[in-house]
Amino acid sequence: LGLPIVREIAELHRATVTLDANPAGQGTLARVVFPRSNLQPPPIVQGDHDPLG
Repeated sequence: LGLPIVREIAELHRATVTLDANPAGQGTLARVVFPRSNLQPPPIVQGDHDPLG
């Protein structure tokens, strides 16, 4: 049940999910790679407002 949910969320974010045998010999190595975003965070505005609302 867990991996289908991971795959669905990854696809929504244009990420890839790969599964490989663990090089140490036990278990599975799961890798989720998200594309790098070119978006910049909004600028921080100095003022006397409460950031928590």
